[in-house]
Amino acid sequence: MQRFPSRDDEEYQDMLIWIREWVKDAKGVVLGRQAEKERVRTQEQQDSLKSLAFPEMNVRGNDIQEAAAETCAWLLKHKNYKAWLDQHQGLLWIKGCPGAGKSTLLKYVLHRAKQQASRNKEVIASFFFHDRGAALQKNPLGMYRSLLHQLLDQIPDMLVEFTAIHEKKCKTEGKQRENWEWHEAELRSFLEASMAQISTANRIWIYVDALDECGKDTAKDLAKFFQRLVSQLTPSDAGLRICFSCRHYPVVALDYGFTICVEDENQQDILTYVEDEFKRASLDHSKGQELKKFVVDRASGIFQWVVLVVPMVVKLHDGGKSTKAIYSRLKLIPADLYRLYEMILSSVDKEDLSQSFLLMQWICFARQPLSMAELRYALVMDAATPYSSLRECEDSVHYVENDENMAKMVRSLSGGLIEVRQHQSQRIAQFIHLSVKDYLLQNGLERLCGSHFQDMTGVSHFRISRSCIKYLTMHEVLSYTAGGRRFPFLPYATINWISHAKVVEVKKMPQDDLLDLFRWPSNQVTQSWTSLYQEIDRRSEECPVTESTLLHIASRHGLFRVIEAILYSTGSLNLDPRDRKGQTPLMYASSYGHEAVVKLLLETGEVDVNAKNYSGDTPLIYAFKSEQEA
Repeated sequence: MQRFPSRDDEEYQDMLIWIREWVKDAKGVVLGRQAEKERVRTQEQQDSLKSLAFPEMNVRGNDIQEAAAETCAWLLKHKNYKAWLDQHQGLLWIKGCPGAGKSTLLKYVLHRAKQQASRNKEVIASFFFHDRGAALQKNPLGMYRSLLHQLLDQIPDMLVEFTAIHEKKCKTEGKQRENWEWHEAELRSFLEASMAQISTANRIWIYVDALDECGKDTAKDLAKFFQRLVSQLTPSDAGLRICFSCRHYPVVALDYGFTICVEDENQQDILTYVEDEFKRASLDHSKGQELKKFVVDRASGIFQWVVLVVPMVVKLHDGGKSTKAIYSRLKLIPADLYRLYEMILSSVDKEDLSQSFLLMQWICFARQPLSMAELRYALVMDAATPYSSLRECEDSVHYVENDENMAKMVRSLSGGLIEVRQHQSQRIAQFIHLSVKDYLLQNGLERLCGSHFQDMTGVSHFRISRSCIKYLTMHEVLSYTAGGRRFPFLPYATINWISHAKVVEVKKMPQDDLLDLFRWPSNQVTQSWTSLYQEIDRRSEECPVTESTLLHIASRHGLFRVIEAILYSTGSLNLDPRDRKGQTPLMYASSYGHEAVVKLLLETGEVDVNAKNYSGDTPLIYAFKSEQEA
């Protein structure tokens, strides 16, 4: 490897120019081949490929940092890795503790595989699960869509077969995304059925990162699926190899295959990283050796711990602290990663703790990563706030004027445990590592707020749902007209308040406060929310029907305690109101299988079990259909 004295070195600059030109030429070749591939494909084939794509498909893989210089190479020499390579078909499980560096390692080996594939014409597909990302980034459906998109792009025969399925669905069910979406089961079945055929002529490599981030039971199911894919191959096939990373828990039982435990192997990588960082900070002198050894030993194979601690050491050094003083401080830093997070959050100013707690709740439990613009309103929109307009909110002491200041506030309130990343056209907030969320869910949130809650998850979803509803009742939102002023937090509040309220229901927490928030029995807020939802996402299955009441909404989504509160708080009440489709609350409860709600409504004796909607269906018919689908 050629090393240069500095970035300003003349030979370095010449080399940089040469590399840039080489990359430019290489990109031209790749783009040319891709353009040729697109010309050969039919429009139907291109449409079928597009039907699988989604915006966040490659985000997580790109977000994971590249391996530090001269690290991760040990994997290529590991006996289990080499044995996996030599096998005709097989599984490799890269396992490790939270923060050990599994994702970085998998990205490294994926990059190496792609380099080899470009020469050997092998087929490679990968997926990086992302618990902190959008829904398709953390569920099997997203994985199947992404893997199939990559495989179809590389295997023409497989694309022809899939295109036929896509065309048939479009002819019988209408336009995709408008009338139907791919389901996990049908994509899994197609992949499994196709693999036996395509592996006869193609050497296929599949890499899946962070299996644990899709949930314990799902991770186990996917591991079994991978084993099934590999086991169905015959010795005459070209081969299929699957590499996945996952924590030690959930325990994934492999009937065959190989495992590599990262924290047992990465000490040299950690040492290399610390040496490089110390060298940049002019801490590579002999006095820094003791510090370096202490950091490496104390890390116990947890790279994330090192990434957090090394900047602390550098900051102390830059502040003029002696080596002895730094070493003394280092000994006070907990070796346990969760306790380190606790120490970091304890440095948040006392007057900011309530805002820090609220921020952590949002990042932990939001249905999707929030942008800076969304967070600016989320953090001032508590149900208890006295504001009735957005203007009043924007005048409050906690409102942050612009996105740049919000990004600074996020880092300050989180002690650096939340990062701000560019995502498409906006910047979003997410934890620097999934282990931060794990710590907060374990007991970190309670420690941060200084109070004990029987169910922090329920309490947090309660708070978030009420913040969303409060936003929907703001004067400017209620007065909103299509094409008017844009409200950054409006889409999230409109679409997601119900999903948070449903968690509250599952936790069996009272929800009678929703009546006041929705100004029941008035339908003003409900009708406004319905109109907003229809403008934002009219095609969604969750989109409410015009003229829905709060009773319709609660019945449809199984919010038993809301209905109970409505029945007990109101005197004379029509329990059979009809929406634009002629649906009654009882019809919704029957249709979605909410038996407790159905029973509650029937016990009033004031609902018509024989009522028909404008399509001629009755609650009994809906109940039968629901039973059949179950």
